[in-house]
Amino acid sequence: GMHAMNRLLTLAHSKRERIAVIGDGSLAFVVANIINYTLPEAEIVVIGRHWEKLELFSFAKECYITDNIPEDLAFDHAFECCGGDGTGPAINDLIRYIRPQGTILMMGVSEYKVNLNTRDALEKGLILVGSSRSGRIDFKNAIQMMEVKKFANRLKNILYLEEPVREIKDIHRVFATDLNTAFKTVFKWEV
Repeated sequence: GMHAMNRLLTLAHSKRERIAVIGDGSLAFVVANIINYTLPEAEIVVIGRHWEKLELFSFAKECYITDNIPEDLAFDHAFECCGGDGTGPAINDLIRYIRPQGTILMMGVSEYKVNLNTRDALEKGLILVGSSRSGRIDFKNAIQMMEVKKFANRLKNILYLEEPVREIKDIHRVFATDLNTAFKTVFKWEV
């Protein structure tokens, strides 16, 4: 997420009043928090598929379900955080609602080729940027951000802490728990 934010700050035009995040999983949650930390004056718009997950984005200005996006929605830049089968539709939604000359950071990984609405992307003069890896400086910045109590407390909303794994039955327990957890399960190996 830090690498993508640095790419946005480097490549995107300076109007950063409204930034969209499409996706409602852990990547989207972390990216939205990075936006909130890095650009505190920016309004954050989150688009996702699950209200119960979107409710965790309490710091966002607006949240929408993908099937119910207002026709007049507009934003300056965006982050695609869906991946999988949702990657193409997500990027095309962003192309549809982003203002001209905006930048879209693509972070979700799809196993399939994705069809994009290149006509509208070209007409609007968009910049599409891929970002999936972070380097050493990004991790240093992330650690610095996590030292801010407000940011660290928000991350707790997407982490489920499980008891340590000491034997085989604990592994089964942890993975069964993870199947029923909306975000991430964290556990310590004590084998």
